[in-house]
Amino acid sequence: SIDICVFTKDNQKEYREMFKQEFPNAKVIGISKLRKNYKSYESKRKLVATYDLFFAERAIIPMLPPLLGKAFYVRKKQPLPVTLEKGEIAEAMEKVLSSTRMFRTASSTISLKVGHSGQSPEEIAANIAAVMERLTSKYLEGWETVHGLLLTSTNSITLPLYNRLPDFEPEESSDSE
Repeated sequence: SIDICVFTKDNQKEYREMFKQEFPNAKVIGISKLRKNYKSYESKRKLVATYDLFFAERAIIPMLPPLLGKAFYVRKKQPLPVTLEKGEIAEAMEKVLSSTRMFRTASSTISLKVGHSGQSPEEIAANIAAVMERLTSKYLEGWETVHGLLLTSTNSITLPLYNRLPDFEPEESSDSE
């Protein structure tokens, strides 16, 4: 079983009741309790080590980076944004869990999970195509900015799927005839 922690607005009791049926072991922490009880770096490290997955109500996501600190972001355990509505919690969390997550860094490299070993090669290929379509249309300036696309798994070498050659413009010859 997966240990889940959910960060919410301050009406924790209401959210606890909502989660009790679908996820009885989920820990619900309100934003004010997070501010008060998890100030020290050590308490944040302990919190991040205690749970496998973190979710947060979409409305409070912008407030979380300074409250959670480096401990969460170094381990790539940033809370996943979810819209919490009564009766639709399981569906909302399932939608988030079945999505690909992208964590942007200052690096020019992006690493994404696009499939798992239980999927067929066709499903993984479709996922790669969908992810690349979304990346090149929304986050990158088209395929011109993609220099390489590599595929790796836990038990294989890295396979190049796409490599872009550097722009090369031949020099004009100045031969006079």
